[in-house]
Amino acid sequence: METGKIKNFILIVLILTNLVLLGIFAVDKNTEREVERSAYDQLRTIYEQAGVSLPEGLNIMQKAPSGLGLRRDLAAEREMAEAVLGGCTVTEEGGNIYSYTGEKGYGQFRGNGDFNMLLNYGVVDGSRGKIKAARGLLEDMGIECGSYSLEEVDGKQTRVVLDCAYEGSEVYNARVEFLFSGDTLMIVNGSRVFDTKDHGSTAQTIDALTALIRFLNESVDKGQVYSGIKSVSVGYTMSLDMSENCTLSPVWYIETDTGSHILNAVSGKMESVNY
Repeated sequence: METGKIKNFILIVLILTNLVLLGIFAVDKNTEREVERSAYDQLRTIYEQAGVSLPEGLNIMQKAPSGLGLRRDLAAEREMAEAVLGGCTVTEEGGNIYSYTGEKGYGQFRGNGDFNMLLNYGVVDGSRGKIKAARGLLEDMGIECGSYSLEEVDGKQTRVVLDCAYEGSEVYNARVEFLFSGDTLMIVNGSRVFDTKDHGSTAQTIDALTALIRFLNESVDKGQVYSGIKSVSVGYTMSLDMSENCTLSPVWYIETDTGSHILNAVSGKMESVNY
């Protein structure tokens, strides 16, 4: 992509913004669809001038959720552990670490959202599908599931990785790994979203249309090379502190043909995510 191909960036943004405003105030549904289609065509033209293709059917009017804060709830955490381990003996280890010992295994949960569980043989059977078994365990714990990956480790062991989600939106850096030995789940570890909603955010978020314009502008400035956008989805990134608070920040997840990128849905800036 060449920087010169988007010299009219600000002018185009103003044009697209006017189209969106027209869509907001349009009463007739057909008019709204025409406005959205026109905005998409304008956006596609911008990307084509930069040598990048956009997928058909892209919902450029999609909104990002507001950010929110969550806090750790030890009663809910115990229920979460006991859903897998059975009735537990709880031990406070210090440093915001609690261990849970039950008849089905042992778990440890930390104040930064990290946790791990070692299960007794046969507690979770993956013979009917390891992904299904992993999802079922998270659902038993009350953790919403996002996307997944599966990897055979050495022929005998299999690793399943599940992203967590919150109220239907994926949390891209809250991930849980499941290690199976044969068909038996043995180890679970990862980072979870906290339990109780504490506060919301009033910060205004950008829609998909604005996010894609910001992304193109930033990626050109950074010299990133790609020839097509594969998908655009909305979700959160999670940050935690040692005070047992969790912040979910809204982001746009943009997948290109050369890699994936996270764009903050408030600042409009690309950011890196640590898993």
